[in-house]
Amino acid sequence: MRIINKSVAKKCDDDFMTISETDKELLASDYHFQSFHEIIRWYMNFPERITVDELSSRTGIAERTIKDMRSKRSENRRFELRYIIAVAVGLRMLPQQGEELVHLNGYYLRDTHKDEHIYKFLLSRCGQYTVSACNHFLMEQGLSPLSDNEILS
Repeated sequence: MRIINKSVAKKCDDDFMTISETDKELLASDYHFQSFHEIIRWYMNFPERITVDELSSRTGIAERTIKDMRSKRSENRRFELRYIIAVAVGLRMLPQQGEELVHLNGYYLRDTHKDEHIYKFLLSRCGQYTVSACNHFLMEQGLSPLSDNEILS
């Protein structure tokens, strides 16, 4: 029989309480997105509404590009991979949803490419970093930033 340390169990319970409502909803529902624009729209509308302007400020991506990403009319359009990573980070997606967003736009992240390997790392920690912090890290590695806009909130 396994003995459970009650203080460790309490800490785990307390940590669960810090999981965002968005994450709880996604984890509980086992929801699978069918399209690129659908996952972006869902994250921008649940549980708190994030406007195109706010996402633009978080990511440094032009509002027009974000509107295009949300639009069903852009379903077959491929967006720059770095912008997709910036949106996943800016929306604080769960890692599996960030990777799904990448795949739904026709990309696969390979460990053999330095930039893609780092993108996988950033996606695994979407909720922990800002796009600005990611940009600084990428530039320290000699890579291009996720967005060109230096004024990020």
